[in-house]
Amino acid sequence: DGKNVYCTSSSGNMIYMYSRDTITGALTALTPATVTTGTTPKNMVISPDGGTLYVSNTGSSTIGVYSRNVATGVLTYNPTQSSIATTYAISRMTITPDGRNLYALSTASNYYIQYSIAKATGALTIIGSPVSTSGWPGMTDIQCTATGMEVLFAVGPGSQLLHANRNPFTGVLTMQPGFIQSLSGATTIDTFAQSP
Repeated sequence: DGKNVYCTSSSGNMIYMYSRDTITGALTALTPATVTTGTTPKNMVISPDGGTLYVSNTGSSTIGVYSRNVATGVLTYNPTQSSIATTYAISRMTITPDGRNLYALSTASNYYIQYSIAKATGALTIIGSPVSTSGWPGMTDIQCTATGMEVLFAVGPGSQLLHANRNPFTGVLTMQPGFIQSLSGATTIDTFAQSP
């Protein structure tokens, strides 16, 4: 809805919360102005319905789960699940457009983790076990496509995008090693963006 902005502070282990004027873009600190996180928050994503925010805490290897008041923008720890252990330090996350799955990438450990999302509560449940990406070392980013049928992985050293097909019923990803595209002219990509 564009009404709020949230910023992480890895040194202070907190999220700063702001309201945003949708006409002028002006930001105003909320009350309270911050909410605490785990150690070294790195990446945030918000569910498509705007009701849940997830933050990856690389220092504590957890994903923090926050309920968002859509009227005020204030974040509070999700009463169903305040955090979930990830085993690996997660640096990038993406949520599917239907809000049913979250995918988390550990760039340091070369793994990704698949989660289902409980629609009513926003709680995460792991699907299977963490999946190794050692066949494509150096992955730097992960994003779901607008259709929700594919997830793209950036392979930094090779300046490539790797495609994975998503089963919309189970949430399981299937890598498509034959469908990896080199990005002509790019060198060691760190992240990427898609047009809406």
